Amino acid sequence: YIYNGYDTCEYNLQVQGGIKMCANACLGLGSCAGVCPVGAIDVDAERGYADINQSKCINCGACLSTCPKHVIKRIPKKAKVMIKCSNTDKGKAVMDVCAKGCIGCGLCAKICPEGAITMENNLPVIDYDKCVGCYKCVEKCPRHVIIKFDD
Repeated sequence: YIYNGYDTCEYNLQVQGGIKMCANACLGLGSCAGVCPVGAIDVDAERGYADINQSKCINCGACLSTCPKHVIKRIPKKAKVMIKCSNTDKGKAVMDVCAKGCIGCGLCAKICPEGAITMENNLPVIDYDKCVGCYKCVEKCPRHVIIKFDD
C-alpha cells in the first residue's frame, strides 16, 4: 500500500505494521536520523533503509531507542563485519518478501575459522571478541548480507 500519513517510522508502523512486507525491515523514514546528534545516519530513500556511518557514530544510543522496530543494534567500534538483515524467517519466506535478506543457510558460521559466528533464529550472530576480520563470511554469503567495514 501507499502510506499517506505522518512521515515518521513510529506512525507508519501503526498502519498494518509498516510499509514493508518484511516484518523486521527498517521502515526507511528516518526517525533515527532525526535524533542522531552527529548526523551519522543517512536514509537511502531509493533502497528504503537507514545507513549508519560507523566512523561518525558516537554510540549514544538515541537511534536505538527511537527505532520502533528495534532493528538497529550496537556493535563495537573494532567490528570488522556486520549483518545487514534482521529477518528471522526461514529461507523461502525471506525470499518471498526480500531480494537481499538472510536466508539462514548458515554458510557463514560453517566457514568461520575462529567460530565467531553462530546461528540464532535463522540469523548469524557475530562474537566480535573472536572475529579476526578474515572476511571469509563476507565472501561466502550468497545474499551479501554480511558486509565488511573499511578500515
